[in-house]
Amino acid sequence: MNLTSVVLSVKVGDEPDVCCPVCQDPPVIVKKPVNMTVPLGGSFTLDCTAWGDPRPQIKLLHNRPEEFVHVHLNPDQSVKPGLSRASLKIDVMTEDREGRYTCFVNSIGGSKEAHAHVTLQRN
Repeated sequence: MNLTSVVLSVKVGDEPDVCCPVCQDPPVIVKKPVNMTVPLGGSFTLDCTAWGDPRPQIKLLHNRPEEFVHVHLNPDQSVKPGLSRASLKIDVMTEDREGRYTCFVNSIGGSKEAHAHVTLQRN
């Protein structure tokens, strides 16, 4: 089995000073992951940023034909209130990293998703 190095980093916004029990707006994806073509052995990073009240959680998933890989992200309290930001960095592009990546954003107010396709550059 060939292992690929995967580095995850997440920054999640602070809780608001005042909790509003009726505030349940759906999250908004303010930065979507983008489609890209990557050479074999190259690296790439997918970014996703969302805002919401309450603060949304983000999950990045890779949908390969043979499996559905779930990537969990851990929060780090260091950006603006209500803002969640996630990055998925792949250090070494291989054939099994090609495919559709999905950014799932979820909160009590609802959920959204955005997609990006990563294509292996073939010469």
